Amino acid sequence: MLLVVGMFAAVPGIVGLWDVQIQLFRLDRSLPEKLLGTLDQEWRAAQTFLTSGSLIISSAIVNTGAYRNALLAYARKTPTFEVDFPPSYLLMYGAFFSAVFAFVFMPVAMQWRSVATQLVNSVAPVPEAADLDDEWLARRSRLTTFLRLDLSLPKLLSPALGILAPLATSALSLVLPGS
Repeated sequence: MLLVVGMFAAVPGIVGLWDVQIQLFRLDRSLPEKLLGTLDQEWRAAQTFLTSGSLIISSAIVNTGAYRNALLAYARKTPTFEVDFPPSYLLMYGAFFSAVFAFVFMPVAMQWRSVATQLVNSVAPVPEAADLDDEWLARRSRLTTFLRLDLSLPKLLSPALGILAPLATSALSLVLPGS
C-alpha cells in the first residue's frame, strides 16, 4: 500500500520530466535562434521537477520510517502484537524511487545535452585550423558556459543528489525515534 501511495506521489515529477523531454525532442528541429532561451528554461524545469518529486517522495519515506518505528515500539509494548517490517523494506522503498527517478531523469539530461551541443555546433561551428581566432573561441566558450556544457564534477552531480534523495532519506528514517 505504501508503495502505491509513493508511486502516486512521484507522478507529477515524472510527468514533468517527460514533458521536458518531449519539448527537447521538438527543440531538436527548431531554428537555432529560438533554442538558447528555451534550452535554459527546459533545463531549469527538469531540475525543478526532479527536486520537487524527490522532496515529495522523501517526505513519504520519512513518514514510512516513522510509521515503521511506531509499529515496532507498539509491538515491544504489546507482546501479542507482531510486526514484520525489517529495515531492508524501507531501504528498498527508497532505492526503488531513486531508480525510478534515475530512469526518468537520465534520458532527459542526455537529450538536453545533445540538443545543447547541436546548438553550439550550429551557432559556432568548428572552422578550419587556419581560421581559428579569438572571436570564435570566445563566442563558443560563452555559449558553452551559458548552456552548462562545461559543468564541473560537483555541478554535474547536483541533479544526481536529487535522484539519490529517496534512498538517503530511507536510510536516515531508520534512525527516527520510535516511541
